[in-house]
Amino acid sequence: MKIDEKNKEIELLRELVNPEGKRVVEVGCGDGRISKLLGISAEKYVAVDVDEKAILRAKSDRDNDLNQIDYRVERAGKIDLPDEYADVVVMILALHEIALQDQGEALLEARRLLKKGGRLVIADPRIDEISVQGLYNAVYRNFKFFDHDYIVNHAKWVIEQGIKNNLFKLEGTHEYEVEWIFDNFDEVSSVIMNDFTEIEWTEENKSLAREMMNKVIAEQSEDKEILIYDKMAVRVLIK
Repeated sequence: MKIDEKNKEIELLRELVNPEGKRVVEVGCGDGRISKLLGISAEKYVAVDVDEKAILRAKSDRDNDLNQIDYRVERAGKIDLPDEYADVVVMILALHEIALQDQGEALLEARRLLKKGGRLVIADPRIDEISVQGLYNAVYRNFKFFDHDYIVNHAKWVIEQGIKNNLFKLEGTHEYEVEWIFDNFDEVSSVIMNDFTEIEWTEENKSLAREMMNKVIAEQSEDKEILIYDKMAVRVLIK
């Protein structure tokens, strides 16, 4: 599997975050994929995530000795940094993953951390069934009875409320698409199902999941290379 070989995502994020010489806080950094790409030119880069295992992977899997990246296990709604610490706060595929009742708290914490005029960059999925998110939805809906699109829409609503209540001003919105290229459909189903280790993948369950995912890839041939897009929306907010 190959993801974003054209570097569309990181090029746009570098332009929007413009980290050079700045203090950046990344909320929901996961295993450090974005921080390693953005942190190299920052004055200081603090990357937090509630998942301790992900932070351990981030610390142990550095391509370079990026001493300016400070990886921490912390909640999005309570980060141990002073008021107005950051020039930029970044949330990439993070806000919608926070529990519904805590998404607003995370937005308020980002505002607290930002200097006046500071920038909050939030990227979350665009809702589109023919997308990488659509592949995951095939599992969410049929095996976890979970409407993932609902929490994506809720995160969008939280941002709109923040703007409505004058916590932030909207500087702009952007959209981009990242290419995911799979060798064949077997790789598609394997990659997606392997992300759901809590599900018992019986042969019957596998068959149903493949059937649902096959609808997402539309008319592409199952035994040839498959291209599908991870479709993202970015909102840039100013304190």
